[in-house]
Parts: sequence; structure tokens; C-alpha cells
Amino acid sequence: MSTPSESERKIKIAHLSSVHIYNDTRIFHKMCRTLSDEGYDVTLIARAEEEQVVDGIRIIPFPAYASKFQRFLKAPWRMFRMARRLTGTRLFHLHDPELIPTAILLRLTGRRVIYDVHEKTPDTMYSKNYLSPALANFFYYAALIAEWLAGKVVNHVIVVIPSLLDRFPHRKTGLVQNFAYRDELLPEGYDVRSVRKKRQITYIGDITRVRGVKEAIMALELLPADCDVTFTLAGRFGDKIVEQECRDLEGWKRVRFLGYIDRPTVAKELLQSLAGVILLHPTPDHIGSQAVKLYEYMLAGLPVIVSDIPVMNTIVDETGCGYKVDPFRLDDIAAVYRKVLDNEDLNREMGDRGRKAVLEKYNWESQVPVLLDIYRKVTG
Repeated sequence: MSTPSESERKIKIAHLSSVHIYNDTRIFHKMCRTLSDEGYDVTLIARAEEEQVVDGIRIIPFPAYASKFQRFLKAPWRMFRMARRLTGTRLFHLHDPELIPTAILLRLTGRRVIYDVHEKTPDTMYSKNYLSPALANFFYYAALIAEWLAGKVVNHVIVVIPSLLDRFPHRKTGLVQNFAYRDELLPEGYDVRSVRKKRQITYIGDITRVRGVKEAIMALELLPADCDVTFTLAGRFGDKIVEQECRDLEGWKRVRFLGYIDRPTVAKELLQSLAGVILLHPTPDHIGSQAVKLYEYMLAGLPVIVSDIPVMNTIVDETGCGYKVDPFRLDDIAAVYRKVLDNEDLNREMGDRGRKAVLEKYNWESQVPVLLDIYRKVTG
């Protein structure tokens, strides 16, 4: 990892998010900490309880709004005012599409700006339950236009997945993928085979309808009544209706629901599991997406059970680290559950291949030189 010059060490930069909590994995733990470790003076404006300094990074709280509509209308202007107060800051790195007006205002006042695209924003409009079809269509085109404008105005665009590269000007767009740290859950040399397994299959992450958790639970109902298996579910439900639908399922009797858990507990649960599940629905925003939990499952030495969508298919095919299923074919999902429960040796082989792939290729450390090169170009 290269070391910046003395002048680079004094460069002040700021990451801005009106949506994410300050300790977001990509924004804080990967980008901000990496840049701070490389000698940059980093400030992060994001959702937080109080102003504080964490790992050398100054955290400035951004206010929460009563509704998404209020935030959409007010956040860009509030963020611009807060950003202007950061005197001497050479570069602003924005993480939310709703802050595109902020990016434009910062550029108009002579600031250097990076726009970080975390997902296929226009496509997400069609999976938002609170939007009518007409409004979803309107916001789809509004987001397309806004991102086209951002691509023209900002100094550089960073995208998280390869399929986003063609949406922005090639000459100033870079790919910084959201891979896991090699030691994100465990020390790099940790022997994942040393932990005794339970007969549990696990999902960890946000719990929404389009992430396929309901189908994962329904498939449990197709297993024999005497089948000894627990489905460990950890995370926050994004919708009370979906939560109640899941709890009403017969398969919920086999669910061990933990709610939100911290990183050490994530590591513990994964190490004790037989497999990790990611049954994303093939919505437009999921096609081409990379679920971070995929790499976490692989790091923990677990075979993965994933939806048959392009990027995850490619990884499973290349590494032989798990199974691909149609997320709506419950019988196929149940059949894979049975394979996992009955094939301890194959589980270990798949898990070993997945962990090796992350340690050698799909890791955040491989993305650090790309990020630093972009920063050197933009800061001049």
C-alpha cells in the first residue's frame, strides 16, 4: 500500500451522507478509515447521535427528518450549508442520490466532488412499495436525469458494481467494489474448521420482501417433520407487514430470530452454521448487484445458497462455493437445504473454496489502490 506525500497528508476531505448511519460499513469502515490511515484528514457528515472523533475521523451529525419526503426536499440544502462550513476541505465525497443537488452546488462554488453510486438508483424506484406505478415511473426517469447530470458535473464518479460503469462518462468513472476485509470477521489465519457446527442455516442482513427471506422460511415447511434444522435469522425487519407475514408462516417454528447483532456475534453465528442464504428477488436493482453478505459467508467458510442472478452466479460458478436456486421455487430451495444438512464433507470443500477466493481476490484490500489512485487524481 503506497504512502502519500507530506502534502497529501494535509489534504482535508469530507464524506457526506444524509441517509446512512455514520458507521456504515462501506462509508466509514472501508473508505473513511482507509483514507485516514493513508494520511488524509477525514470528516464524515452522516446520521449520528453526537459530534465525536472515531478512529481519527471527525463525525458531524446530520439531522433525521420525520419522513422520506421531508428529507428529499430539505437534506440537499442542509447538507450544502454544513459542507460549506468545513473550511479548507479540498474534496467532498457524496454517497446518496438525493445529494446530487448538493454536488452541483459544491461544484458551482469551486469545490471538487466525487459521487459514489451504491446501487442502480433509478431501478430501485420500482421496488419501493410506497410508490404507485405512475410515481415509480416518474421517479425512475427523474433519477436517470439526475444521475446523468451528476456524471457531467462532478469531478469523478465511483461505482460499486461493474454493471454501473456504462451509466457514467468512462473517462471519469472508477469501479471500487464493496468487498469484505480479509479479516473483517476473523483473523486471516483463523481455522474455520475448528468450530463445531450446529444444524443451522443462516441469513444475516436487512430483512425485506425483495431479499427473499419469506421464501427461505416457506421452504422450511417442505422439509420432513423430523428434520433437525434451525433457520437462524439476524437483522432488522424493514416493514412490520413483512415481519408479521413471516411470523405467521408454519416455517417460523424453525426460525431462531436474533434481531440486530454486532459483528463478533455475526462471526460466531456464521462459524456455527452449515450454510448462508441470499435469496434476492430478481428485481431490476438486484440484477448485477453484489451482496456484501455473500463475501462474509464465504469468509466464514460457509457454502452459500444464492439466487440465480448474474453476478452471484458468476462467483459461485468460478469458485464452486455453493448452490444457485430460483428464489421462487420453494421445492428447489428445500432440496438444497437437504443437501447441506446431509453433506458435511461437501460443505467443508465448498466453504474452503469460498474462503480462499475472498482471501485471494474478493477482498477490500484489492480495492484500496484503486480508491487511492482516484483520490490522487481528483485532489491534484
